[in-house]
Amino acid sequence: MKAMTTVQLMDRIKKTHGIQSDYQLAKFLGVTQQSVSNWRRGKSAFDDEIALKVADLLGLDRGQVLAWVHAERCKNPEARRALLRLADLAKTAAFAAFTMTYLMPFLPEWAGHCILC
Repeated sequence: MKAMTTVQLMDRIKKTHGIQSDYQLAKFLGVTQQSVSNWRRGKSAFDDEIALKVADLLGLDRGQVLAWVHAERCKNPEARRALLRLADLAKTAAFAAFTMTYLMPFLPEWAGHCILC
């Protein structure tokens, strides 16, 4: 999944949860209307607590959302690129963990062995 901005995440929450206004979104997230307004205008981004809550509400990987939010707040382009790479790694790690936990039991016995062994 491509990196999402704070505004894109807010809009996705609204769509996913049938929220009509930013006022309702503020109440839903337990924040002030001013916070939502500042996020919408790009004056600030989610803090870590809200980023984790948003990830959970949208069923997204928490590490990935945290990395997106920190990248958005980051002033240094090099650090921003590094954070976005971390977001991609978080997604990959989450997929690997899911595969090992839920799919491996259903694969044939030979699929769990190294092809070089």
